[in-house]
Amino acid sequence: MINAQTIRTDGPTVYINEYPAFTLRATLDGLAPSVRAARIVETVRKGTLTTPLEIRATARGIWLQSGKMNVVRVTPQEAARHGIEQRQLAIQWKNRIELALALPAVQAANNFLLVPTGQVSLVRLVGFEATQAEFECVVPGIVETARVVGGIQITPKAVGETEVIIRTPKGRTRVIVKVQRSAVTETPRIKAELIASSGTPAAVEAAVTYAIRQQLKTVELATIEILALAKTSVPMGSTQNVKVRVRVQAQDALPFEGDVLVEVSNASPGRVREEELWYSNHPESVRANGPLFSSQLTAGRPVRLLYHHVNESAEAMTINVVVYNSSTLPAQIQTIRGDGVPDGDPVRTGMEAGELFLRAWLKPGTEILTVPPRSVLPIAVRLLPKRYTMSGLCYLSLLPGGAGKVLIRTESRRPSTVEPTWHTSGDGDAPWIGAAPRVFESLPTDLAHSRHVYDNPFRDIDTTFKVGGKHTFVRIGQSPIGNADESLRLQGNFGVLYTVSATLENPTRAVSRVEIAFEASAGYSGALFVVDGEVYRTEIIQSKAERSLKSVRLAPGEKRRVRILTMPLSGSSYPATLVFRPAGLGAPAVAQLPQTPN
Repeated sequence: MINAQTIRTDGPTVYINEYPAFTLRATLDGLAPSVRAARIVETVRKGTLTTPLEIRATARGIWLQSGKMNVVRVTPQEAARHGIEQRQLAIQWKNRIELALALPAVQAANNFLLVPTGQVSLVRLVGFEATQAEFECVVPGIVETARVVGGIQITPKAVGETEVIIRTPKGRTRVIVKVQRSAVTETPRIKAELIASSGTPAAVEAAVTYAIRQQLKTVELATIEILALAKTSVPMGSTQNVKVRVRVQAQDALPFEGDVLVEVSNASPGRVREEELWYSNHPESVRANGPLFSSQLTAGRPVRLLYHHVNESAEAMTINVVVYNSSTLPAQIQTIRGDGVPDGDPVRTGMEAGELFLRAWLKPGTEILTVPPRSVLPIAVRLLPKRYTMSGLCYLSLLPGGAGKVLIRTESRRPSTVEPTWHTSGDGDAPWIGAAPRVFESLPTDLAHSRHVYDNPFRDIDTTFKVGGKHTFVRIGQSPIGNADESLRLQGNFGVLYTVSATLENPTRAVSRVEIAFEASAGYSGALFVVDGEVYRTEIIQSKAERSLKSVRLAPGEKRRVRILTMPLSGSSYPATLVFRPAGLGAPAVAQLPQTPN
């Protein structure tokens, strides 16, 4: 006869002498597994468990019995939940209960424990006196011990090794505990911000991934891998906690794998209209490595950055758009980004960049780029084969409360000199997420601030077309905007956002249709338009060719306002012409794109 000195439950699991003897998974007679486990403990405490247990089959299931006492019933439903045959489960539970009853006074589940710094661990104790155990450390200062349910909690204090002596009235054991440096030095409460964002699962995942990579405290040269991140939406104005499973590894350190909690907030401060257009296009053809554009972004003065460069060197090169933060405070930048895939055709990559940017710009959301103090991070990273073009547009707004200014630069570099993590993250929607910040001592001074900074990158045009009258022509990119001292003019107005408000009138007594068409007036071009909220994109067409964007039906005497947004696209030829005329003149139609901006 062996007495069960201790028996308890933890939810649906029954522990005998601190050993997990069995776990219930099926409801029985209307009782949930955890309630059934509590009833079993009450029954056993009133009697005495003896070994060996007996297995007895009845019409109501297979019973495990200790003498005349029914201990637990194994039903077909229980066996199905465990995925094994009913009698096999009964034998398994019988063996585990008998093992628990045969345990000595105290026994450690593992006599050697390797503990990473910063990570609390558990030495599990079993035995009929396990709950009475007392313990001491042979070498003080290495770990701190505390009694918890199930054993001893080990909190590392310093790298080293100690022996933990465990004693009970009738037993004694020991555990060697070795504390080694962990790849994670601290797991602070991590915060991720979405400012005026859509809060979609994709936006949340990007913000959370970036926050973990920037805020999790690790040893040098550690790699952080996101193992599991639930798809979660965070609506504007709300805050949610997101649990993320991560793995962190580094040389000469114990790997860390565990959950970190990230607080995701989606604030709504609004978005301020851009005050300037920064034009990174001089030189357009890049033949050597070095700086291409440089300007200072200050808090409260948002800008629109257009970059468009072609590799005309003898070998592949990387062109990066980067942020240098020389402050002792982090810099937070609201950004909207449209980055075209590099292409041998500059018109094609310019069209893709323009469409990505304009679609995102029309939505209320932005993403946040956080640059640590004294560090540089990329906005765009593109590896260009010879004669390939990279093109993109960005909205950039430095938020108050951190660094008051940052330096924005476009740089051409040999691929081998670029931070490796920048290469692997360069093709993503937000390349800074996977990029490691590069610390610098002082700001680069090898290029003066660019003069290609232009005021007010918006143009509003009102026009009218009357049925029966002359055609109406609106020139896009005709009147160039100037820089601050008017010493430069932006020929073609590339990157300037045009809003054309057209009043269409039909003074006749018959139904009429008005055609809105695009003409590539200056040469080989593509174009992008948003007409009353619907997106239209032409194919690339030759000089003087036309494409019909939309036909508008006007009833007799009807007057209608049509709002058109467009932007001269990098790589295309501008000025171009928007034409309002009677429908049916033969220009090929442009298909409306399936997605529309929200």
